[in-house]
Amino acid sequence: KSTDDVISALIKALESDNINVRSNAASALGILGKSSDDVISALIMALGDEQWNVRSRAADALGILGKSSDDVISALIKALADEQWNVRSYAAYALSRLGGKIHDVKPVMDTLVDMINDEKNKKAVDDIFSALDSLSAYLPTNQQDNQEIG
Repeated sequence: KSTDDVISALIKALESDNINVRSNAASALGILGKSSDDVISALIMALGDEQWNVRSRAADALGILGKSSDDVISALIKALADEQWNVRSYAAYALSRLGGKIHDVKPVMDTLVDMINDEKNKKAVDDIFSALDSLSAYLPTNQQDNQEIG
């Protein structure tokens, strides 16, 4: 099979009734590294899956693929508010991977800073700080000096 056939099958697998099939399909799409519009759209849709492990793997795959369209950034920022800490953690990590490709990192960083003191983010705080550290490198110099965390 061609890579395109495999990718089509994986996108279709994101709609499976089986949670393991969906989560593994999301991971595989990230590993294959083809960031076509169809793949990105399918992974953004998977961020809305009912199962947290599918959502977290979709967030991770989006970070791996490195395509920082407005839709991807919006979807990952929305995932920062997910009910499951794992999803929030992977979304933060994905955003840190996209750092240099994000047009304006300041609003993303502001969202991450707001998350730090929220008790529900206790388990994701390491990834939040890591994302802030990575993203701070992409602030314009004058903003980097003025950025306060916490």
